[in-house]
Amino acid sequence: MPRASDHIELQNPNRDIRLPVSIRAYAPSYAAAMLLLTFFAVFSFYLSFDLVGIAMAVASGVVVPVIAWGDKIVFDGKRLVRTGIMPRIWFRMYGLRRAVKLNKIEQVDTVTAGSFRRGGRVRFMHRTSIYGNGPAIVFSGAGKKYRTMVRALFPHFEPHILDCKSLDLRNYLAEPHEVSRWANRFRIPSAEVLDASISQRPGNQRGSEPTPAEFEAIEPLKRTANQLRVSGSLVRAMEAFRRALRIQPKDPWLLFDYSRCLYSLSTVDNNARIRRRAAASLRLAEKRASDDAELLERIGETYRQFGYSRRAASAYQAAIDRIGECFRALIGLAELALEEGKLAHVAHNFSAADRATRNTALKRWARSEADYFSHLSDDENYMELEASRMNLLEKLERWKSSAFRVALYTLPLIAAGVIFDSSLVADAGWLTSSILLVAWAAMSIVSKLLSPRIPYEMVEDDSLY
Repeated sequence: MPRASDHIELQNPNRDIRLPVSIRAYAPSYAAAMLLLTFFAVFSFYLSFDLVGIAMAVASGVVVPVIAWGDKIVFDGKRLVRTGIMPRIWFRMYGLRRAVKLNKIEQVDTVTAGSFRRGGRVRFMHRTSIYGNGPAIVFSGAGKKYRTMVRALFPHFEPHILDCKSLDLRNYLAEPHEVSRWANRFRIPSAEVLDASISQRPGNQRGSEPTPAEFEAIEPLKRTANQLRVSGSLVRAMEAFRRALRIQPKDPWLLFDYSRCLYSLSTVDNNARIRRRAAASLRLAEKRASDDAELLERIGETYRQFGYSRRAASAYQAAIDRIGECFRALIGLAELALEEGKLAHVAHNFSAADRATRNTALKRWARSEADYFSHLSDDENYMELEASRMNLLEKLERWKSSAFRVALYTLPLIAAGVIFDSSLVADAGWLTSSILLVAWAAMSIVSKLLSPRIPYEMVEDDSLY
């Protein structure tokens, strides 16, 4: 069993990071451009326009990848900068800033998707979106560059700026060899050795009373369990949590982290029984949270992730009732009210969130959200315009997916026409797919242009005439 003093090594995972650090920007538009150029290059060769086809093939295979390779996000310790040719042109065209200072960042959200790999591990792919006084900065990954960026950048943010997944990455993301080394120090068996039913056994079962050495090493054990969870070693994480809960079965934060590990396992394994156990552990953590407002806020956020909106509202309200105005609890209540269409409640909660924080960026964001939803609630004309914009965006998304899907379905038609030497069938396939792909690209551009909200000043000025 490791000594308690070993915990010091675990608490400083960022000691070897050298600034600046960079990572390629998440920009699916490059992949879309390569797809369209490749398709029309082949189409040009089919029509015997060889020079056009060669130009498009070169653009698809050389020019676009080179431009995409240069599109990076660089963190120098004070600000995030988006580099690359296309971002420079786009931002200059619309008067946007390529860089955002750390004190201007309002939100950091991370979306994680995972799938099982060999050895009981889960490969997590993360996509992080950073919002500030400009366009969102988005990067994704699962490898060393992503870990380096997160470990260099996230410690600079207040917890209220980070969502649950981003907070997990800030606190527990480490190099795989380091996580494995600490798991081995605790003699946690490999996933192949551990029985899969470990995730279904109660974590606080006692075989014997904990020893003084176990009490001394509980903090490193809890941290190792969370690092295993974040790294994707969910089965080994379950064993670490089971051992920690045997020592501290009533620790609310430990129960909270345990429930999230169960939920991750249930998601990738599609196991409803484990998902119910995750919800039960989360309710137990809520019951024992007492006056820990930060924990209640995170429990509410996790309830929303689980799909329990009423329980989330209860946890948020408990944090407010016990402590007072809590920023993330108020934001959570505003988002829940928005789901129910209660715009006045949304505006009220954002206004309260503005008063609940001293962070300048968060105050600016909460105030702008409160103003926006107040205008929606009070001005019918503005409400109609925004509703029309949102409805059009939803229709465009549906039309885009339909156009792209049908375009893919026509590819076998083209292949059949070429194989069986039927020019009529091939021409019909090429014509249909080309029209649909052009329409898809056009709708993608229109969707991007319609994404920003309509400034209320435009409606206000029009009403004067």
